[in-house]
Amino acid sequence: MPKHKKNKKVVVAVAPAPTKRPLWRGEPTFEGRHLSWRFSSVDLQGSWAWTNVPADSFQRIMHKLPDFERLCTPSDLKNVLHSISVDKLGKAARDRLGELQHDDIEELHGWRVSGRQRLWCAAYDGIMYVLWWDPKHEVYPVAKKYT
Repeated sequence: MPKHKKNKKVVVAVAPAPTKRPLWRGEPTFEGRHLSWRFSSVDLQGSWAWTNVPADSFQRIMHKLPDFERLCTPSDLKNVLHSISVDKLGKAARDRLGELQHDDIEELHGWRVSGRQRLWCAAYDGIMYVLWWDPKHEVYPVAKKYT
C-alpha cells in the first residue's frame, strides 16, 4: 500500500514586497508625464535636417537628452525649454512644416542645447517628437535686445 506524503510547506527567506516600484522610472518630469523622445518624425532634408548635424554636435545632443529627462521643476525647465506657437515661428519654419505635412501642429518646443543651438520638437502625451536641429536659432528668430 502506498504511503501518503505529508503536505510540504514552502519556506521563503524573504517575503515578496508587492508595493515595491521600479527604481529606474523616477518622478514625472514634463507636464506630469515621463519625458521620452521619438525620432520617427525627424526632418531629413530641409535647412534643419538631421543629416546636416556634425558628429560633435550629435554627441552633445545625445548627452543632453537624458539631462533634459531629469528636469522636473518649472524653474529647471524654463532655462532650457521654450514652447512657441507655430504662428510665431519664422516663415521658413512654417513653410517647412507645411511641406512635411505637419501643418496641424499648433506649438513647437525648443530645447536649448547650447548657446544658440536648439532641438525643435512637437509634444504629444509627454513624448517629444524630434523634428529639427537648429544650430543658428533660425526656426524662431529673436531680435537682440537694444538693437
